[in-house]
Amino acid sequence: WGRNNFGQVNLIDGLIQTSIVSAGLHHNMAQQRDGTVLSWGYNQYGELGVGNSSTSGDWRYSPNPVMMPSGVSAVGLSLGDGHSCMVVDDGRIFCWGYNGHGALGTGGSDSGSNMPAQVSGTASYVSISSGPQFNCAITNLGSVQCWGLNNRAQLGLGYDGSYTYSTPQNTALP
Repeated sequence: WGRNNFGQVNLIDGLIQTSIVSAGLHHNMAQQRDGTVLSWGYNQYGELGVGNSSTSGDWRYSPNPVMMPSGVSAVGLSLGDGHSCMVVDDGRIFCWGYNGHGALGTGGSDSGSNMPAQVSGTASYVSISSGPQFNCAITNLGSVQCWGLNNRAQLGLGYDGSYTYSTPQNTALP
């Protein structure tokens, strides 16, 4: 149900092996039980992770395999407005799509990536949650790290005059 102007609401046959689904603003992903990820919907910023940022063609109306990093399986997904992230089985996080305000967490100031790019740092993660242009993740030690847009102090860092954190920052929990 809902508006289907970018193919994000299609009824998809063949997703019977799905273990996790996640919805972004105009795109969706399904993690399969074998750890692969399928994506469909809008792709203006490369948020589908299929190696391009094309917004035309019928391919966006059906699931397409995300270009997975070699030798890993997805164990978690989260989608923002124009970016996507996944936790993989070795504890790393990969993000792709729009990098506004450092949402990809790679430390770069580039506009984005149309393939999964590893988030900076050495932490090992167990889960991730995404907002419009930011992410927060739980490490295997139970701490929280966030990165991206902080214009409303949504990263849990307070406000120090910076709206952008392009690498994971430790959030001070009580």
